Amino acid sequence: QQDSQEALKQQVAQTHLSTQLNAMNTLIYYYNSQIESSKSSQETIDKARVKRRLIVQQSDDLIEELDDLDIE
Repeated sequence: QQDSQEALKQQVAQTHLSTQLNAMNTLIYYYNSQIESSKSSQETIDKARVKRRLIVQQSDDLIEELDDLDIE
């Protein structure tokens, strides 16, 4: 039973990380569409680039955490 509890904990952790990465991917897609839109002002493009850069950094950090956690 302890093995199944550990497996369930790992599954929950994987699901949580997957959900976070999917949300970040959605934000990156959104910011990319703002950057590429001909209707966006330069200010909007600049803000979207900064926000996208932050999200990419957060994604990288999350992936590094994943490596540290030994989650398969």
